[in-house]
Amino acid sequence: ALKQAVDTFSYPFIIKTRLNGYDGKGQTVIHDIEELSAAWKELSFIPTIAEQYFPFDDEVSIIAVRSRDGEIAFYPLTLNQHKNGILQS
Repeated sequence: ALKQAVDTFSYPFIIKTRLNGYDGKGQTVIHDIEELSAAWKELSFIPTIAEQYFPFDDEVSIIAVRSRDGEIAFYPLTLNQHKNGILQS
């Protein structure tokens, strides 16, 4: 499956853990074969997914819910703050 990720995505791409990874945690950006080898050693027994890397200027989040009777509530849209790729607020 890792070979398929290399064949599917151009560098850089991201390997993410499928469980217990969130807000930038459990993610590794792969820029070349050396980083890929290191990530494989670190994550080889953890279920992962691969995604194409996409640079962005900002990330926003919104939390919304809907009750069983159709009532909708949400928090305001917020600009996320990251430090070293990890969500801070």
